[in-house]
Amino acid sequence: MTAIRKCITLILLASSVVAGCTRQHESEESVQRWTGDLADVRAQWYAEPGIDLVTGVAVPVRAYLESRLLAQYVGKIDQTYPGFDRAVTPNEPQDSPNVSARDRQPPLEYPLAAPLFGNITYHIQAIERSGRDVTVTVCNFNYAVAKEHDGKFVAFNNLGPIESRGVNTFRVLLTAPADESTSALSPQAGPANSPENDVFGEWQVTGFLVATGTEYVKSHWPNFEADLAACVTKVPDPLERRAFLLNGEHPRSDFPTSPPSPGWPEGAGQ
Repeated sequence: MTAIRKCITLILLASSVVAGCTRQHESEESVQRWTGDLADVRAQWYAEPGIDLVTGVAVPVRAYLESRLLAQYVGKIDQTYPGFDRAVTPNEPQDSPNVSARDRQPPLEYPLAAPLFGNITYHIQAIERSGRDVTVTVCNFNYAVAKEHDGKFVAFNNLGPIESRGVNTFRVLLTAPADESTSALSPQAGPANSPENDVFGEWQVTGFLVATGTEYVKSHWPNFEADLAACVTKVPDPLERRAFLLNGEHPRSDFPTSPPSPGWPEGAGQ
């Protein structure tokens, strides 16, 4: 290859890299999250005393679970937050002995058929560490989310007994950065519905479990029944209020949409 041809080849390669980066950047900017069927749904986060929601492991956990919800309900993986595809590796086969790795990517087969309204709430129940391995147990409450039916609003979750309906619990398994102090972000809170940049940092999501009661989950989450029962005790609203929302038709005002809490910083947010 002559010197001229070498130069042309290098220029073309450089141009391809720049164009690829530009397309990826433009693609990321064009993604509209919390719109369409989820335009009137917002995420609310709480935690046990001593757990910080805006720094540390809570940040990638929030980003991961909100990303799962968006991708699953919209049916598109590009709804996940920036950095998700790097921080969350593909699922292992359904016969993998690593049970939590079977479903760490969200299912996309059954997107919403109609808009939802209201607030979906998460409560970080516990954070357990063993070296760089971190397990975060999260309560999930969706009894305050509704779908519209002939101008009236009915609870989206209509299965199970009233006491536990709309209550679930998840486990998110992560690998911490080698040095968490050097990879720390600024506090992740603000008025935005989603982060504009990668807030996963050097955290890796290695597994996901949901307390469905199936035997294969029980074998890897022996105390899931106790964790689920604990989540029932952490529901923000009393049973009477939940029973009211979960039964019958309602006006839109019974399922208000609040600003996200703690939300995400506007702009760079880093």
